[in-house]
Amino acid sequence: MEVEKSETGQHPDWPLPDKPAEEPAKYLVVDTPAIEEATPLDADMLAELAKAGEAVTAIQNATPAADHADFEAGFDGLSTETQRAIIGELALTDREADADEYETYASDDEVEQFATTQEGSELVSEWGDSADHRLGIIQARLLRMEDTADMSAAWEWFDSITPAQAKAVLQELAR
Repeated sequence: MEVEKSETGQHPDWPLPDKPAEEPAKYLVVDTPAIEEATPLDADMLAELAKAGEAVTAIQNATPAADHADFEAGFDGLSTETQRAIIGELALTDREADADEYETYASDDEVEQFATTQEGSELVSEWGDSADHRLGIIQARLLRMEDTADMSAAWEWFDSITPAQAKAVLQELAR
């Protein structure tokens, strides 16, 4: 499935705010060689993996079991770099991410565009008055992922999953 991308390379249904050119990036950068060389795994890394596992379990619990194999196969087909970026964001919970992320709000137009998809519409309805804040958190996390990995294949995978799976992934990213 070919995903149409905007001039910036981002997915057309998920608007991301522009990053200010004059400010240095404030996004998480994962030192993958250090992770690969780390043996045995330290307690922080094990805790992060456990949190990511909890997020994946929540995604699977929110979707029919019959859909899990396709979801996992698509994810397994992504590059290691892209998988790490996604897992890293799913592992961030309890406001452990950059504090600025939690002061981020999407514009009314961005919320309206987000609501044009089935999963976006359902989430905006569920989130109510906090939809702009929740979408802002998702945007901040997506920007970080784009800083650390090529997300083109991830967008193709995301477009191939069911609306229920997409909703569950977004719900976890909005925590």
